[in-house]
Amino acid sequence: MRLRELLIENLDRTGESKNAVVGWGRGMGHKGHMMLASSVLTQAKDDGADPYFVISKTMGKDDPLSPDEKLDIYNQVFPNNPKVFNTATDEMPDLNRVLKKLATMGYGNVTVVVGADQVNAFQYLVRPDKSGVEPYKQFGLDDLKVIARQETNDPSREEEGPRATPMRQALLDPNMSDEEKFQVWRDSMNPEIDDEKVKQLMQTALQRMQDFAKPKVRVKKDKMAAENSRNPDLMSPSDYDRYQQNQMDYEKRDFKRREMEHELGHEDEWQRQQDSKPVVVGRYFYNVPAGREDEAASYGIKQTKSGKWSKAKYNKSGRTWGFQKDLADKAFGNGRYWEPKK
Repeated sequence: MRLRELLIENLDRTGESKNAVVGWGRGMGHKGHMMLASSVLTQAKDDGADPYFVISKTMGKDDPLSPDEKLDIYNQVFPNNPKVFNTATDEMPDLNRVLKKLATMGYGNVTVVVGADQVNAFQYLVRPDKSGVEPYKQFGLDDLKVIARQETNDPSREEEGPRATPMRQALLDPNMSDEEKFQVWRDSMNPEIDDEKVKQLMQTALQRMQDFAKPKVRVKKDKMAAENSRNPDLMSPSDYDRYQQNQMDYEKRDFKRREMEHELGHEDEWQRQQDSKPVVVGRYFYNVPAGREDEAASYGIKQTKSGKWSKAKYNKSGRTWGFQKDLADKAFGNGRYWEPKK
């Protein structure tokens, strides 16, 4: 294990406060992710707290830059904060275990800063689980709140950051010239990242996307492969998003905690859950005004091909789905239900 990973597992304090402000995510390293990082620093300063920003170790065709490459970007944009930015480790592969580590370091109050479209996804941290106790208290913290970066006093709070999807699409678009592709990336990255570095990142990202797209030889899974498939560090971006969404479900969060405590032993049941596909049993349709599309998406409301907005109900929809629907009803009025003819 490298020296830097050993230091990260110890999570050297960035200050002497009892309060911490934390940012977490994958992040392609574009301006939008730098806005989130800047918001963490601003909120920490306003609260008199210690800032931390941890970069997930996930990689895949939708997230082609390595954690170390992204870490270099953060350090170039924020050169005066070397202890703040870290990559996740084997000991701390997810936000839950980062929070548990902060508790062992003496922090009592933590603020988690995320994008506006992720606030609801992280509410599982502050809602009581089946045991009746909020997860953050189980981690050893006294108090925790989740806020959007737009709620901070950071100068970027009213700015809309770029998206990673157009950056990836540009690299693969045969109709775009090299100059046009570069301009997409140049406009998406902070000015602290010079042109040569941007071109290097483009080449690296393109090569990785092509490598990830290559068909892989299927091999028989053994027990270790099954365990690795549940390791957040080794998940694809789509699997990681499902993993994060699973945290919101009470029963799945309960399984995740057992996994964190090394109480595995239900591989067969877990595999059945992974193999079974949910079936749509109905939809709730909503009137979503222009300008509120992101808010609708945060409640699981998606636009259909016909242009209507609906929230699908699955045969496996549980408490989390119901919680999101309640929020959607409050925001856009009670949804109109439709179910397919049998």
